[in-house]
Amino acid sequence: MVSQGRQEDISKVSDSVSLYALICLVVIFLLIVTFGWSTMLTPVVSLPNQWPDFLSPFFTLLRYVAGFAIALAGIILGKAVAAERIRISSEDQPKFKTTWCIFR
Repeated sequence: MVSQGRQEDISKVSDSVSLYALICLVVIFLLIVTFGWSTMLTPVVSLPNQWPDFLSPFFTLLRYVAGFAIALAGIILGKAVAAERIRISSEDQPKFKTTWCIFR
């Protein structure tokens, strides 16, 4: 049988490892989704034909900023869905039980 003190230590280690894994996954998600959206936005946000070429890095940066904003919105919406599900599962009589269906 595991003692109470040892069980708390294992719980703390498990919580910290889970937090670090979540942070790493969020960073990887941001990188991949930002790159993907910036690639998909290339035909939409591109340098017009008769503009000077030195503005090309600005349009590239603009695509990456837009991709980052979309990725960040995905993370925020994912957190909202998780918070709503936790709220529903923690209440004895949830007030709005079907609100999480909106996010499906």
